[in-house]
Amino acid sequence: MAFLIHTVKDGHVLPFKYLPIGDGTYKVGDALVFTSSVLEKVSSGSGQDNAKGAHYIAMFEGTVATSGSTGYPAVRAADDNVIWETTLSAADPDIAAGLKYCIHTDGAQHDGTTEKGVLEVIDFDGTAAGDHVRVRFAE
Repeated sequence: MAFLIHTVKDGHVLPFKYLPIGDGTYKVGDALVFTSSVLEKVSSGSGQDNAKGAHYIAMFEGTVATSGSTGYPAVRAADDNVIWETTLSAADPDIAAGLKYCIHTDGAQHDGTTEKGVLEVIDFDGTAAGDHVRVRFAE
């Protein structure tokens, strides 16, 4: 899955930002975080929680060949008016609205970890792996 816009409460269009990004392959909806002054996809131990600062969401699909390139759009994830939709990476029988969870190591899903969580659950469709969950980035 990915982090996709579910609802924008006030109807505004999220502005694209063209920030330096690291080399690698990206998909629309990948969660990004600054690492060594470039945006990188959230991965194991890097940006999964609220310790790394602001999160962004990739708005392009493709491969970045040169680290530091700025021709690739992303949007700032934290906005009280924006609700994002993604999936549960694993079954989570304890999920509840209002709890804050980490981002999965794939940078594209909810993780069951609540310590230093950055994804505040708004609502969800079920508790099984792959079920949809709506969140906001609470940074």
